[in-house]
This record gives sequence, C-alpha cells and structure tokens, in this order.
Amino acid sequence: MKLRSFFTFLAVTSVAILLLGIGTFYKLLGESPLAAVTGGVTTTPTAAIFVPKTVPVMVSLLVNPDRIEAFQQVLTPPRDRPRSHAEFNQIKKTLLANTDLNYNRDIQPWLGNETTLALMTTDIDRNLKNGEQLGYLFVLSAADIQLATTTINQFWQKQQSEGVDVVSQPYKGVKLTYRQPPENGSRVLSTAIFNRFVLVANSPKLLREAINNVQASSLSLSQSPAYQQSLKQLSGSRVGLAFVNLGRWGLDWENPGVNLPAQPTLTLSIGLSPQGLLAETALVKVTDEEGKSVQPLLDEPIEAWKYITGKTGLAIAGSDLNHLWEQLSTTISRNSVLENLVNQPIAVIKEIWGLDLPSDLFSWVTGEYALAMIPPVAEQQPQKPDWIFVASRLSPQASTAVQHLDELATEEGYSVGTFELGERTLTAWTTISPLPDTVNNPDINPSVLQAKPKGVHATVGEYEIFTTSVEAMDRALNLVSEESLLDDPEFRIAFDRLPTVNDGYFFLNWSSSVGFIKQQIPLLKLLELSAKPFFDHLRSLTISSAGAVEGVAKATVFIRLK
Repeated sequence: MKLRSFFTFLAVTSVAILLLGIGTFYKLLGESPLAAVTGGVTTTPTAAIFVPKTVPVMVSLLVNPDRIEAFQQVLTPPRDRPRSHAEFNQIKKTLLANTDLNYNRDIQPWLGNETTLALMTTDIDRNLKNGEQLGYLFVLSAADIQLATTTINQFWQKQQSEGVDVVSQPYKGVKLTYRQPPENGSRVLSTAIFNRFVLVANSPKLLREAINNVQASSLSLSQSPAYQQSLKQLSGSRVGLAFVNLGRWGLDWENPGVNLPAQPTLTLSIGLSPQGLLAETALVKVTDEEGKSVQPLLDEPIEAWKYITGKTGLAIAGSDLNHLWEQLSTTISRNSVLENLVNQPIAVIKEIWGLDLPSDLFSWVTGEYALAMIPPVAEQQPQKPDWIFVASRLSPQASTAVQHLDELATEEGYSVGTFELGERTLTAWTTISPLPDTVNNPDINPSVLQAKPKGVHATVGEYEIFTTSVEAMDRALNLVSEESLLDDPEFRIAFDRLPTVNDGYFFLNWSSSVGFIKQQIPLLKLLELSAKPFFDHLRSLTISSAGAVEGVAKATVFIRLK
C-alpha cells in the first residue's frame, strides 16, 4: 500500500474540485429558474475554527461536489455529457489514487456541503536541512457523522490487516489515528473525528494544532480581526471562499501564545454570474492608512483605452501608476515569496535594458496609463508578442523622464533617431547591423547597413505612446479602422459586470495569451496541469479595483468560462 503520494494528489485535486466545481455550478444558478429561489450560498467556512490566524492559505468549497455534477449533467447538451462526466470521474480517481478508498462507496454517502483545504505550514518539522515539507489539513463536513466514523475506522482496520503499523491515541478528548512514521520522517497520513467534521492531515502534529485552535478559539482564523473585517465587506452570496496571508509565512505555529505582528491578508469570495464567476476580494493592508475609506479614482473609462487594440491578450489600465506601485511594494514587502515573484521580472528588465522600472518609468506616471500585450498570430510563432504602453504626459516631470529614457537607450548601445510615420514624428531605439548574407551573396554591398527598431515612442496629444515595433505603433495610432479593446465582445462582457466606479482594470484573454504566459511563468505549467478542467473552460479573467472601505481595499474579479 503506497500512501506517501496521497497528499500530493489530495492537495492538487482539492484545488481542482474547487475551480471546476464553481466553474460549472454557476450555470445552475445563472441559467436555471432555481436562481430566483436559492440566491446562492451565503455561509462562511466553519473549518476556519481549526486553522490558525497565521495560516498561509485556506480554500473552501461550500457546495457538495455531487450536486455540482448532477446539475452540470442536466444543463450540459447530451453530446457533451460524457466528457463532463469523465472530468468529474478523473478528479475522484486522482483524489483517491494509491489508496483503498472509493469515492462512491466510502465518501459520497456521508460527505456534506463543505470541503476545506488549509496549508497550515510550509515546513512541518521546522528543519530546512531536509527540505521544506508542506503541512496540509483537510476538513470535510459530514452529513452523516456516524457513517463517516465507521468508514474511517474500517479504512484503518484494513491498513492494519495489511501490516501497516497504525497508532491511535487520545488528545484532549479527540482520538487521533495515524501511521507510525518512519525514521526521520514527519509526513504521515493522520485522521481525527471532531463533532461533525472529518479531519485529515499529513502529520498528527497538524491535527493537534487544529484541536488546540478550536479549544482556544482566540488562536483560530475565525477570530482574526482581519478575517472578520474582510467578511464584513464580502456580503454577497458565494459558493467558495479563499484566504491568503500575504505576510511572513515562516511563523512558529508551535508557540501560538507569542504576540505576532499584523499581517496583510487577502480574502476572496466566489459568487455566481450568468456568464461566469463573479468574485469579490478584500485586501487588509498593514499601513498608516489603516481604517480609512478611499473613494475610487475613476467613474468612466479612461481616454488611454482608445490606443489599445481589441486583439489584446493582456491589458492593464488605470490612473496613477506610481501610487499603485507604492501600495503594491508596501503590501508584498512582508512576504519574501511574493516580493521575489514581483521583483524578478523587474530585475530581468533592468539587466537587459538597463531600465529601473520603479524610478525610470513608474515614478512619473501619475495620470492615466494603459499597458497591453498583443500576441503574435499563429503563423508567426515563435515570434515574440508586441507591447504597447500609453502614459499621460500631464505630470511636470514627464518630458524630462521621456528624454531620460532616450539617454538610457543610448547608454545601452542603441541608436536614437526620429522618422516620420504618416503625419507623426516617431523616436526609435534601433540596432545597426550589416545586411545578412553579404558574404555568400557578392551582389549585396557589405557597407549597406540595416536598422532594427527595438522600441518606438511618440507624443500624441496628452499621451506618450511606447511600442516594441513600428507595426504596433501604427496600429495604436490608427484604431479608427480597427476596434479598440473597449469594443471587443470578450472584454465588454466583463466590463459590463464590473463596477463603473473603480481604480482601473486588469484583463487577460487566456486563450490568446496562454502560450506566452507559460514561457514567462514556468510554475503555471504545473498549476495548469493540477487544475486542468478549470483551465480547459477558462476564456478570460478581468479584475477591477474599487477603493477601500474602513481600511479594506476592495476589488471585483470576473472569470469568463466556456
């Protein structure tokens, strides 16, 4: 019996269940007459009583997976039902791989309406010499706790009959059952029954901590002021909820009595919309502005949108990029993992271009801005995508900053010059090189040089437009004959469902950007594999921020599904 890989499958597929589950269940409430009756799920995860305030990540599905599959089958066209059924079956098989458990026989009869996964710690034994060993806790609500208890007991009895050394011991009135750990090992399958919940962990230490959190409620996430503050702002119906600690993850959970510093946190409430998932987020920051309410900056689309084509794969737009960067830097500074994730591409750009984005670009963009990525067409692969950056020149330092960028390009070895494109004067950063094949082709004059633009920028009214090619600049300046992003049907669906009053947008067209994003973020390949059903159904993702209420920064996320 191989149980060592049980938690790897359990962690991956629990996330997949949440993503696929909420991705299909929305059809029930969005397209079914039951929407007027149910109004969605309004509960919050009860499992929060088991996890500590310092938990790095907690994800909860608040709907029974079998209800999701049943409703999905009803709403799916007959020709697509076998594929839909196969997706759910694959999740169940993966979840229980290499165990004697069978979902239909051992879990389905007693499983309730809440399934929660918590990453309790990034290293169970606090020993970096043997590598980081993630610690997981799964909390499953039981509709029939007696049947659940019987099933778990039978599972362990079968393990013993097959020669597994099983240990059962009481802890504060709760029986813990787990495999005898091998030497120098700490990751072992462990279970406990507490009231109407089945607790499963990869270490008995995590079960003991979970019980401590319940009995000393002040230690649990459910009593965290930041968590309660977030839930107060997330008042809509939901089918799933996620909590992420954006602060330091290496806290000592074995000494919960220590006064811990305040941590920035993000809570995500996932609701239902007729054409996708509509989620609300609440970010509790630890800053001097704590407790303040801030009104959003925008109440209508910014003018910079008109230079962004509708064929954009990724777009970011808003106002005051400098302030946005300052807020982001402050928030992620408490989490080294997130800080490295954000700073890595900035460091790469500085190494390649000699450009320090925060000081050379962000600092002077205090008005409107828009950044867009235009993916190459299929036949052009593997060419790189084009980028367009539009920034308001209304800040006092804008002209000096643009001139400084030209100087930096010169320092990096590029030739800086101007040329005409239609009625516009463009400045280009180019490399100069001989024409190819001058050695093999005597008809080509070796003294003839060619210039390859690496970047182009132009002043257009109140804006400075930067592009990575002349073709991209031509498209940005001539969108009269081509639809802008605001006219794109995919973006418009999301745009109409997000708050009109906001601080800006982040838009990702998944189908046209997935190839490029995988190249830039290798970790995404693993994530896509672990949650393949969700990514197979994903069309686009749009995020809109909307100021702050009592110190809680709010945003809305729309996930468009196929």
